[in-house]
Amino acid sequence: LSSEMEPKRRFTPSKWEWMKVTKIVAGLKAGTILTKEQREQRRAEKEEERTAVHMIWSAEDDEIEEKKGPMHIPAPKVPLPGHAESYRPPDEYL
Repeated sequence: LSSEMEPKRRFTPSKWEWMKVTKIVAGLKAGTILTKEQREQRRAEKEEERTAVHMIWSAEDDEIEEKKGPMHIPAPKVPLPGHAESYRPPDEYL
């Protein structure tokens, strides 16, 4: 130990440390980074959900399907015109 003053850089975080801390804080606020308690709580919720007993056939499933509506079926694609059709279109298109 010496009697000299400690340099300021030993007390302030470096630019890169500051950027890492900022990224971690932003992740915590956004919810992408979880604390240990939050991770344990999510694991417990998933375990409860996995082991939960539920009805296989229930009226709720039918109600959900009715709310969603019919399944979307895309229209068939028409083939692109060939060489002759592009240079000599039918009279109805002129």
